[in-house]
Amino acid sequence: MRMPKPLLVLLIPALIYGAGYGYLWYEVKSTADDAVRQAAPLAEIRYRSVHVSPLGDEVGFDDITVKPTMVADEFRIEKLRFSAPHAGYFIAAGKSIERGEIPKKLGIQISSLQLDINGELFSMLEQMQQMQRQAGDAESGSLDLLSSVDALGCGKISSFTLKDYRRMGMGALNVDVGTHFTYDDALNSARVTANAKAEGLYSMDFSAEFRVGTSITALAASGIPKSSINYRDIGYHKLRNSYCARMSGGDGAAYVERNFQLLTEALDVELPEKAAAAYKQFMLNGGSVDVKIDPDPGLDPMSLQHYTLDGVVDVLGMQMSINGTRMAFSEIQWNSSKTRSSEKAPIQQESVMQPAPVAPLRPTVRPIAQSTPKRSSPATGIIPVSDAGKHLNSKVEITTEDGAVRSGILEQVTGDRLRLRMRLSAGTMTYPIEVRKVTTLRVIE
Repeated sequence: MRMPKPLLVLLIPALIYGAGYGYLWYEVKSTADDAVRQAAPLAEIRYRSVHVSPLGDEVGFDDITVKPTMVADEFRIEKLRFSAPHAGYFIAAGKSIERGEIPKKLGIQISSLQLDINGELFSMLEQMQQMQRQAGDAESGSLDLLSSVDALGCGKISSFTLKDYRRMGMGALNVDVGTHFTYDDALNSARVTANAKAEGLYSMDFSAEFRVGTSITALAASGIPKSSINYRDIGYHKLRNSYCARMSGGDGAAYVERNFQLLTEALDVELPEKAAAAYKQFMLNGGSVDVKIDPDPGLDPMSLQHYTLDGVVDVLGMQMSINGTRMAFSEIQWNSSKTRSSEKAPIQQESVMQPAPVAPLRPTVRPIAQSTPKRSSPATGIIPVSDAGKHLNSKVEITTEDGAVRSGILEQVTGDRLRLRMRLSAGTMTYPIEVRKVTTLRVIE
């Protein structure tokens, strides 16, 4: 019996869709099985089922088990998902990468990754961590504030290790992790978002926006992106405070006070009362911290090493709030120990060749031209800061209230900032200087 033509027309798209769906499912499973066989010497990997979305733009696996061959641990993942612009991308992704094309979207999401930090694998990692500390931190005595803030005031601990986390009471962890990338070719902009959540401990969301060209190479060279981070402590603070109270022989509140004292001393800052109270409450009771940065376009990450801490905050356009209380960076007393000191650095104004004082993270001032200082003329010499806008693109020398002298090209003048383009050994950088901190502005040429 011959099938009616209208019915056949309706069935053709369904058949094509079914064939395409089946082919993609087969490709995903075949690729996964090949990966499982190649990983066999290192780990036994199993999964219950293959997932392919109705549109074919998302594939993945369910109920994954990973058993490393060298240890008795077993790791489980409830869901693993990969997303792409379309079904064909999973089949021909390699060719797109070879051509340097930026995909419209990519993503990976891991749901319910179960880890046991009391297992053998983490014990091995702990031993490696201890060896690194003995070979590095123990000899240098340095303290990495970015990764060790919590350890300040926690007895004799300089930074937390896996051993400390175990002693806090952490054991089995249930973690969700994801990263997603989108690209708008009309605006030549890209956005990366990431999320992580450790059940009962903390969660974190991150996003970054890039202004890019049309290739992966251009994306990598786009500078520091506009970014935001939201961190929420939903239980970690309780374990940490209890542990540090035991280690320091006091209670949680005493640990937090000691932590705050050591942190401000290490950063050499004095926080406003509201900011100090917000930090202490966050350490005691958890909550959220939001950080946003909006840096100058094309800012080279390597240039940050030349700035003081307050300079980094300024050039990154940083905003921060703790449990809704915004940190007013303009009210923070930077280098507070120097501010409290009765002796202030002398202000040096005599020579245009005067180098800046050596200080951590402060730009090293190198004169752009090694020449004999010129005599002042109507176009050169000391001028009022209010007249700075009349000398854009001129070479100037600026002395600030802390005694630092910086030379460069006056690139921009705003209501409260002067920006110098300074030459360094590796290139140039733009350095912002607050108008209120300028004691002398000299036009050199």
